[in-house]
Amino acid sequence: NTDRTRDLTPTHIASAPNMDSISARTSGGGEKFVSFIDKELIPHIDSIYPTAPYRVFIGHSLGGLMSIYAMINHTHLFNAYVAIDPSMIWDDKIILNQAKKALEKNNFDGSSLFLAIANTMNSGLDTSIIGPIMRATFELGDYLNANKRNGLMSSTKYYPDYDHQSVPLVAQYDALRFLFNFYNLNFPYADFFNPS
Repeated sequence: NTDRTRDLTPTHIASAPNMDSISARTSGGGEKFVSFIDKELIPHIDSIYPTAPYRVFIGHSLGGLMSIYAMINHTHLFNAYVAIDPSMIWDDKIILNQAKKALEKNNFDGSSLFLAIANTMNSGLDTSIIGPIMRATFELGDYLNANKRNGLMSSTKYYPDYDHQSVPLVAQYDALRFLFNFYNLNFPYADFFNPS
């Protein structure tokens, strides 16, 4: 994307506790971005590469917010969604509240979600801002765990030793292990030297 705030936010806001009004000015283009992925990017990639029909949407922070947004509004555009420390507090938790309703009434058969939650309560940070951000993400995790009848295969993991900036790498690895749990990653040492 060329404007993270525009492309990775589903609604427009004037300002937020963790964003100034200049940064928020372009917010709210997320639906257009998902439409671009669906109608332009995926067909283009499919036309020039030998792609598999299995698609995963991975996003961090605002990208994680868009991953949840896409899952509840475009459920079958992707097979799996990975939300890494998503900004669930965005616009007074609008997507969190929409997700709760969708998880209660919609069918997510064939879809998967991995939710990663970082420990952002580092010393020196303003806990009046960070606390509600973390609570909103934990609220989504709690709701996922409480609503298992909707067909969504989901997993939530808290990373106490990783903050918002350091969690993406380890969370992506864990997410892929969750999504592809049928794939054995524990090869015997001798297999690495077996030409077959």
